[in-house]
Order: sequence, then C-alpha cells, then structure tokens
Amino acid sequence: VGLAIICRRRAWSFGPHARARWLLNETGDVRFDRLFIEYNDILAERSLADAVRVACLDALAHHLRHSDQLVLSGIGPDFELAARRSAGRAGLLTEVKAEDTARWIDFSKVRQKGGNYRATLGRNTRQAVSRAMRLYAERGPIAFRTVEVTSEALAAFDLLAELHQARWGRRGAFANPSFRRFHEELIAHGVPTGAVRISRTLAGDQTIGILYNFVHDGRVYNYQSGFLYERDGRLKPGLISHVLAIEDSIGRGERGYDFLAGFSGHKSHLANAEHPMKWIAIGRDNPERRIEA
Repeated sequence: VGLAIICRRRAWSFGPHARARWLLNETGDVRFDRLFIEYNDILAERSLADAVRVACLDALAHHLRHSDQLVLSGIGPDFELAARRSAGRAGLLTEVKAEDTARWIDFSKVRQKGGNYRATLGRNTRQAVSRAMRLYAERGPIAFRTVEVTSEALAAFDLLAELHQARWGRRGAFANPSFRRFHEELIAHGVPTGAVRISRTLAGDQTIGILYNFVHDGRVYNYQSGFLYERDGRLKPGLISHVLAIEDSIGRGERGYDFLAGFSGHKSHLANAEHPMKWIAIGRDNPERRIEA
C-alpha cells in the first residue's frame, strides 16, 4: 500500500484549452505551496517502497491525457530515475524544470575523524566560530537550549517569526498568515512527540538565534530560523546557532543534520555531504510543450 496526495490543477498556456496538471503532494496554489516541498516521495512501508513507487508512477503516467502534465517537485535521484522509466514505458517525455542541492552533515564522517565536529571545519570557518563565540561570551555564558514545553516552543516561534521578518520583510516566509497558522498547529503536535525541535541560542540573557527543525529517523532537518543580526559583522548568530545545534545532535547519537535545499553561505561552509533534488514535469510531446521549452 502506498499513500500520496495528488492534486489536479487547471493551467492555461498557449493552446485553446486548459490542461490538467497533476501534482504530487502539492496543491498548485502558491499560497499553500509556499510551505515548499523537498524529499518528495510516496509514503510506503520501507521494504516495499521501490515497488510501490513504480506502481504508483506507472498508474499516474498512463492516466495522463494528451496535454496533461504530471508534476513531481523536490524529488531525489532514486525517485527521478523511477519517474523517467515510468514515463518511457508510457511514451512520455520528462522535462527538468529546476535543480537544487540539499547540503547536510553526515555524522558518520565526523565520528570517523574522532567526533569533534569543529575540528572538521575549514580553517577560516573555525576562526569565525571561535571569534564570534569569544565576542558573545563577553555578554555572559553562551547557552544552547532545546525547548521541551509546547507553550514555550510557540513563544520561541513567535520570536523566530519576528526576527525572520525583520531580516527579510515582504520576502519573508511569515508574510503569509496561513503559513504561520499551519506551523503553529504543527509545533503544538510535533514538540511533544519529538518530531519538531525548536532551540534557542543565548548569549547571557539575550536570545541571538532560534532554529525550527524537524527530526525523522535519526536525522535533523533545518526548516526555518530567526537570528539577531547586529552591525558588527564578526558576530555570527546563524553560524553559532547551527554549530551548537549540530554538536547537540551528534551528542544525541543522531545520524545527520540537513540544511535542505537553497543556497546560503553557511551551508557550504558547514556541510560535508550533499543530496541533489529536481523539479520535473512528465507529459506528451506537443506544440504547447515545445513553445514553453
């Protein structure tokens, strides 16, 4: 048995008729898909996952009418290969719409080198961390705290949103009210089970960073963050918060810390592994597709 949400969305392009776009685990509405999807897949029991994925993709591919598209966003290499094979069996074309990379820290590599994460970083990154830690320590003890109580987690999330919007303004994730409501409910359910991990980084009694992470199968996924940026560029609240979160995760015996897709300087400096992702569309070759391409 496999489980996935398939949404049908009508889309107008260059032809006289609207065509259907069938989306895997997305709505096709930017107000909701702002939540962003990565590691997209079909939910199935682990030992049967490959067979279930193939069966579902074959069924979806053969279901497409002449101008329809099957949209698969944020998928990994194994899923992409299965999708291309299903498309080929159905006589369809596969088009890559976008590509990105999720950078992450594979803790097995850190443990193979003795378990000291900071020692595995590049020289300039280590120096930046040490300098920022020293400057923050002038304000008081530096502390990294995981929030265990739901009410405190929601309060931390409010501060995260405030810091995030102060940095990004209208481009920030929290400009959409529905985004915030969704995550408040998710946090309320996820903190008690450990699936959601919200943490604060403090210098003295001042919060300089908040991380909103997911935890699944021994791996931490950094979803959102809010940092207290100051004029002194030597103060690096994001770098410090992530380094402390990574060290905390290693101490818990977990397997990795994933920054997810998207480019940011700290990701390349802190990561030791990467995972490619693609956004693809499957459909028949027709004049509309050629014009769009």
